[in-house]
Amino acid sequence: MISCSATNQLTIDLDAVLGDPGTLALDPWDRGFAWQVQRPGEDEGFALFDPAAVPLFLVAREPAAAPWLARIPAQLLPGLLDFERSCQEMVFPAMWFLSRYPRGVELFQSAPLLVALLIHCARVGDWPMDTVVDLFSARRTRILDVCGLDGTRANLRLLGKLRCERFGHAEYRLLQRSRNLPGYEGLGHLRALDFRVLAFFLEHPAYATGRLFRGYDHDWPWAEFSRTRADITNMAGILGLGDMDDRMAACRDMDQLVRLHDRLVIRLNREKAKRIELVAFPEPPDPGNEHIKPIRDSRELACEGMSQHHCVASYHQRILAGRYYVYSVTAPERATLGVKLAANGEMTMDQLKLRYNGQPSAETRAMVAGWLAEAFRRSDCLPADDG
Repeated sequence: MISCSATNQLTIDLDAVLGDPGTLALDPWDRGFAWQVQRPGEDEGFALFDPAAVPLFLVAREPAAAPWLARIPAQLLPGLLDFERSCQEMVFPAMWFLSRYPRGVELFQSAPLLVALLIHCARVGDWPMDTVVDLFSARRTRILDVCGLDGTRANLRLLGKLRCERFGHAEYRLLQRSRNLPGYEGLGHLRALDFRVLAFFLEHPAYATGRLFRGYDHDWPWAEFSRTRADITNMAGILGLGDMDDRMAACRDMDQLVRLHDRLVIRLNREKAKRIELVAFPEPPDPGNEHIKPIRDSRELACEGMSQHHCVASYHQRILAGRYYVYSVTAPERATLGVKLAANGEMTMDQLKLRYNGQPSAETRAMVAGWLAEAFRRSDCLPADDG
């Protein structure tokens, strides 16, 4: 499968490794890393910016490749493997340059995203080799300028903080577009930065300069934030309050955002209570049980929202449209269950919340999940048992 010659050239049988007929030859680092793919009936080929035929991590775990790997500087190999996780198609070109031009090693070790940016732009722009070689030892601000980004120290600080789980053309375009964000240069002062939050800022610019994301970290509760923001937006629309993004972005943290949400819940439920018209809902998809009761009309729904201090009343239209249903859960703890309805009537849990949108216990979740499984078995969604 993999063999290493006396001159430390590595040969990989692509058919054995990937089921792809052909062989891959890898030249050793100290002779200038390069690779050639030979396929049946084709001339041997090498193109610097072509993606690797075999991932480096597969090579690194093969005992037969140990002599070849030993020629790569020990301090570089872990970084190359990390680089491959986010820039798989760029690791072989990076190795080609680094093995020939050691001046680029410091750039790679301290700013791997700049190396990815440089290789990406060279590939897309079909840059002359001399240009790429010169840039590997150029000032970092110049690299940014040549790559179509602003060559400022603030931008370098931002890129240095940016966590990159994957880098490709989509991420490059995000970087380009982000330059137009209000307060762009200040983003480098955030506690953490990644492409997900950049994409969010581009879609909702108010948050780029607001207080809410100053405490952003890579464990940001995106699911909770997205649901809370969607609820606030929905309630604000019902109450005629207009766009709430500026107000949400001004919150100090998620706790303050949740308090804003809860105040709107109370306000919405009060408004609903003033003008509740009795509207019967469609028949529930399942009659429930002793502890899970269907909410059958608009007044029951409003009362559920008021007693539980959440915004379930805003699901009124979806229930009438047959796309949603709400159940009141009374044990093992008081909760509200929202289920989405498929066209065939099959239920899937959308949310299960305690008062003030609190999270239920594992026991409550397990009880509701068991009931949903039983409801599925009782429905016509499954074929009849032939046994």
